[in-house]
Amino acid sequence: MVWAGPRFEWLPPTNTMWGPYYGFPELIVTSRFRNAGTAPLRLANARSTCTCTTLSTAPETLAPGATGQIIMRTKQTLTIYPTLRTFGYVMTTDDPEQPVVVWSAQAEFRPGSAPPEAPNEAPSASTPPATQHDADRRVEAQRGDSNEELPAAGMAGDAAFHLPADSTARERAERIERALDTTTVLRVRGAKKVYGCALDAEIELLGEASLVRVVVVDQTGQVYLALESYSALHGTGTHAFVRHCEETYALPGIRPAGLIVQVEQARVRLKGVHWVTAPARGRDDGRLAAQQAGKIALLNKHAMTWQAGATPQGRLRYEEKRLLYSGAAQSGLLPNLQGFEYYCGGLFTLRTNPPREPLRRPPAWPPRMNWQLRHGYRLLTPVKDQGVRDTSAVFALAGALECNVNIFYNKHLDVTLAEEDMLSCSGAYTPAGFDLARAVEYCYETGLVTTDCVVRAAAPCGQVTKCAEWKQHAVRSAGGYVTNNISNDELRRLLVRYGVVPAGVPEWQHMMVVVGWETNAYRDAPVWVVRNSYGTEWGEEGYMRLSCDAAAFAPVVVLTTPYMWGRRQINTDCNDSDGDHYCAWGIAPALPRNCCTCNCRSVQDFDDYDPRQGPHYPPNQ
Repeated sequence: MVWAGPRFEWLPPTNTMWGPYYGFPELIVTSRFRNAGTAPLRLANARSTCTCTTLSTAPETLAPGATGQIIMRTKQTLTIYPTLRTFGYVMTTDDPEQPVVVWSAQAEFRPGSAPPEAPNEAPSASTPPATQHDADRRVEAQRGDSNEELPAAGMAGDAAFHLPADSTARERAERIERALDTTTVLRVRGAKKVYGCALDAEIELLGEASLVRVVVVDQTGQVYLALESYSALHGTGTHAFVRHCEETYALPGIRPAGLIVQVEQARVRLKGVHWVTAPARGRDDGRLAAQQAGKIALLNKHAMTWQAGATPQGRLRYEEKRLLYSGAAQSGLLPNLQGFEYYCGGLFTLRTNPPREPLRRPPAWPPRMNWQLRHGYRLLTPVKDQGVRDTSAVFALAGALECNVNIFYNKHLDVTLAEEDMLSCSGAYTPAGFDLARAVEYCYETGLVTTDCVVRAAAPCGQVTKCAEWKQHAVRSAGGYVTNNISNDELRRLLVRYGVVPAGVPEWQHMMVVVGWETNAYRDAPVWVVRNSYGTEWGEEGYMRLSCDAAAFAPVVVLTTPYMWGRRQINTDCNDSDGDHYCAWGIAPALPRNCCTCNCRSVQDFDDYDPRQGPHYPPNQ
């Protein structure tokens, strides 16, 4: 996948698929390009789009007719599944026709050595399948109309998802035989002390957003994930699991109270449970890491547009993951994430709410706009990490305030706001949950103080107290409101007029910050660039490209201008970098008084890095 302008020209090979590669080597790919124009071409900001890839240094300048190259090194971790890896890079140029160029490709890795060719020989029933796809096909072939037991599918080929073979002498089997198509709590007999648990089940995933989870609950309310299957992980269809375990491979002598079977757009036949009634010999500390590696490999097998990888959130246990999402505390169930916690880059489609609204882009809307790189420079503040807490709404509001201060004044002020101020002093946290409207009101009535004004103490705001001159350290907006069910064009207008926009994803019970848009060229569908609060080890340095309609975001928070930092008098920077006499001055509705009208017209430049995109759209906003 290659985009380039008339001066910037890619040189062969530009094919977008490498492989298959057998084994797991380090893949080295060279991307070559040349300056096809008559003037020198400046290149800068080459950045990998995948954390798994490292880049060589790009040339800074290309003379007319000169060629350059970037070398990409991509390593593949050993797994037992075929893996499709997406890699590439983005780079800026001084070509006004295309200030940003993107190079993207995919490589297929397969485990072991190449299989022997036997095109006319059908596999026998005793021959192990070469890949999981073959195993799934054999399941369907053997199934027919009989009641014969299905062989294991999904991740069952990986020993990390099975109880140890030597545990059978310590096991007690309990027959369940329940067919379920809705979320159900099942009572179990279990045993007085259980040191491990595995399940026999047959699962049918009916759609693109199907999910089945089985969780073991003990007498104290502690939960342990025993089985997880969803469409992004295994694909649609029927999958069988035999002696399958995840976190339940080793338990601390619990007394089970029941099973929570979470079912969404799926059917499950839970056949039985294997309880391990005696502790195992030795320890297996690497089991969870091996399970996560197996899930990542399966996600990369089925996810063709995005890359899964090891992230801090993916390494959390089920109980810890529940702490990240607002509704999980009330329902007790983890949302239908479809691999969101493992996201490392690429285009992630919201399977529970994919784009359906036809793309109606007026001629003045460009195919992309991103506050990460706006007018040729970066203004957003660093991404933060909310930790293992359900505070995504607080971090989204504070992050939007921080970024929009820079955007409003069109320069780096880089205030660092204290989320503890809103957590402890806003009154937004109530026994009924988080009051978003009260939190937004706090943003424009009181404002959030900077971190250098917060002292942790017991009073007067619970967890923290503010410095004596806190009003001089507070950043607030002029107003704000909460809305829902907006169109794609309305969200674009809000991004252009008010800067970055905090928005929630109801399916995940999680709030992030929308910072821009792109366009999916294959489906002509909207793609939103969002900023998360999971730190820079998640996603594309903390950001994500999410394909969905704007109506999928709820609630949407709009913080209005101007932004004030104490009583400071701050001048807005006015720039005309592309020399078209349309200036960029942040997101103020009119030309600031400190900007010279002799150099800047009264209508703002939509993109001050591209002289072709002059007047601000829409002109009456």
